[in-house]
Amino acid sequence: MEQKIDKIDKKILGELDYNSRQTNAAIAKKIKASKEVVRYRIESLKKRGILENCYALIDNLKLGYQIGIVWIKFHNTTEEIERKIIKKITNSENVGMTIRLYGKWDMVLGIWSKDIFEFKKRYDKLSEEFKQYLKENLITFEMNSDYLSWDFLHDKKFKSVDIGDSLFQTKIDDIDKAIIKKLSINSRISAIEISEELSLTARAVIQRIKRLEKSGIIAGYKINVNYENLGLMHYRIFLKTLPGVDKKIRDYLKGLPRVISVMNYLGYADLEFRICIKNIKELYEIISDLKSKFGDSIVEYDSVMFLKSFEVLNFLPF
Repeated sequence: MEQKIDKIDKKILGELDYNSRQTNAAIAKKIKASKEVVRYRIESLKKRGILENCYALIDNLKLGYQIGIVWIKFHNTTEEIERKIIKKITNSENVGMTIRLYGKWDMVLGIWSKDIFEFKKRYDKLSEEFKQYLKENLITFEMNSDYLSWDFLHDKKFKSVDIGDSLFQTKIDDIDKAIIKKLSINSRISAIEISEELSLTARAVIQRIKRLEKSGIIAGYKINVNYENLGLMHYRIFLKTLPGVDKKIRDYLKGLPRVISVMNYLGYADLEFRICIKNIKELYEIISDLKSKFGDSIVEYDSVMFLKSFEVLNFLPF
């Protein structure tokens, strides 16, 4: 059921998507409201199922990990069987995400690994849970991504956060890992709360967070929104392109309203972007516009709709 939000809600969502770690006081100053109003509205957005969570965006390539994306089509199943499969996968180690889809694929599964050999071992183990129901699968690897912050009030972009430019390992210790884990679950947790849980001083926590930000391991602070509850449909669009045109198309996509992310892939498609649309007509208009501008460069396109929010979303490989 679509939830109505007003200008204040939209301003708060926009500020949180820009930087979900900023304080209520900082948000209040920007939107010209009181801290109490900001606090109340954030809690209300959560209770109404619009704001799902606030999280730290982690560049795991800098930690030596990559995520393999597996697109899955089932056959000879029932809704109950698929629920059981997803529940087992959700509770498995090294799973970065599982999402129910509508379209060519029924589910997408993300698996963390250090290399393709480790990925294959982990996927082979997971697929034992559903191989008898597997009709088709496709494996891709996410190379680099632009995550776009959305100005919900004016339906335009704030900024772009880029991650995944290169695969190299930055050494961090167990305390850093514990801090990253807490921020990836709740980016609005205070340094004082973290310090109490880890037996550190708040100053030490702040210094470590700043170092993680400077290194690019923490690339930014974002939010997950239940777009369905805002009356929007959440789609992933895949583009196969001719060599050498990715950047032009990517830059164009980053300028479109309600595009959440743009990614380069190895396997299946060259580019993938996530977008929220009001109706199917709007999706066709976007595809038609892409064809008119880049028709000679786009070989093929495909799309899937997010059937529901993430069954599991784990931003960390540890």
